[in-house]
Amino acid sequence: MSEKNEYPIIVIGEQQYLMDYSDITGLEWKEIKKLTGLGAMEAIGQASMLDMEVLGAITFILAKREDKNVKYNDILSQLTINSVKTQDEVDVIPKA
Repeated sequence: MSEKNEYPIIVIGEQQYLMDYSDITGLEWKEIKKLTGLGAMEAIGQASMLDMEVLGAITFILAKREDKNVKYNDILSQLTINSVKTQDEVDVIPKA
């Protein structure tokens, strides 16, 4: 299967989130901008430089797809450098 890309995976507790930026909707980018003050391209750049606030905002948006009650600060409080994994570091690559 050659679908492998180089998007990182963020691990928060038992959950894993694939940072597939192409899957984020306009409404989700609007919310990311509200949280970070950054547009999509700026946010992607900052996320690649491990800006924790931006990584947290993107992870929060992805987490909200599964749990509408998740809180941004809960994601941020659990996010560390060790939360960022490559696809080779996880057993199963999560779907976006």
